[in-house]
Amino acid sequence: MNNFNPTQKPGRKKLFLFSFITFLVSLSLLTGLSEIMVRMIIPKETFWPVSNIYRPSNNPNILYTYKSNFSGVAFGQKLNTNDLGFRGPNWSQEKPAHVFRIALIGDSHAFGYGVAFEDTVGEVLTKILSDKHSISVEVMNFGVNGFNSLQQEAVLSDIALNYDPSLVVILPANNDHQNALTADTEGWLHWDGDDKNSKSRMIDRSIEKTKVEDVFGFRKKSHLYLYFKLWQKRYALQNGSGTPRDVDTSTTNMTAKWMGEFSLGPISERLREPVYEPLNRMLTKLKTRQTPVVLASYISHLDYRQMLLELETTFSVPHVELLSLFPEAHNFEQLVEQFSLGWDNHLNAQAHKRWAEAIARLIDENSYVSTN
Repeated sequence: MNNFNPTQKPGRKKLFLFSFITFLVSLSLLTGLSEIMVRMIIPKETFWPVSNIYRPSNNPNILYTYKSNFSGVAFGQKLNTNDLGFRGPNWSQEKPAHVFRIALIGDSHAFGYGVAFEDTVGEVLTKILSDKHSISVEVMNFGVNGFNSLQQEAVLSDIALNYDPSLVVILPANNDHQNALTADTEGWLHWDGDDKNSKSRMIDRSIEKTKVEDVFGFRKKSHLYLYFKLWQKRYALQNGSGTPRDVDTSTTNMTAKWMGEFSLGPISERLREPVYEPLNRMLTKLKTRQTPVVLASYISHLDYRQMLLELETTFSVPHVELLSLFPEAHNFEQLVEQFSLGWDNHLNAQAHKRWAEAIARLIDENSYVSTN
């Protein structure tokens, strides 16, 4: 006798197993399709903060800039460059009437490494000054990753001054004494100065170096996962990064080791030729032209700070130490933990805002704003 009952439900275990397998297959298909879509739509350069976006310069003292009229993704952000190969829109060589024009000279910190253009120190400074004084302000960003003091001097003398700036902001950094990088014809920077050495190309995939568990190499190879981690880090930076946190300084005088007081000293021999002399020439030239100048230094090394104090005193130049604007941090590690991009030690948009506010205060204190 057949005991089959068509209304009898399948066993719960079988039903659960069938549902689970169906879920896994669907999830795998969805993940695979999403991975394909990300690889098709998101440029791989999104994950390469340093990419082939440079070009050799005809000026032997500048050596390289970014590719001219470039539009794409670099350093995890949208990047647009002008005819000259600098970040931002084209600038008319003749300064427009009734415009307060600022030339920003520096390296990656002035450029705004990993920061959206509208959030960089130059663009925030533009908004602060224009809102306060009800005038048109234009910041020409001549910052380029890796530039040393000699390259910055060449950019100021050979390019920036031709645009008749009303004010110059120079942003020295801790590594301005280092030898210049070079760019090859394919647009890659070389750390050893040899643009023929393919092994010295600077291909920095920092976002791929995030500290995550690697399962059979999948996570680090998956663009979908890397893109998720990229946006997760950006969200974290925008929602909580830069907030004060409690630091126990009871056992160690950390402030004395980080941006503490210091006295004027002799110019360091390691800095004299590569940094002090170029800065001295820049300030002398600007003083001769009667062009106001502000120093905004991203400096922690004592010999650098002593050198800049010497220049500040000699030329009576307003100077702000940008690292002193972060009382929450008592050493570089804390600064990076609270204000970096997350995947790179360069500082984020919140830091750039503080820089711009401090520079604007110096400009106002010295009554530099004028549209004449």
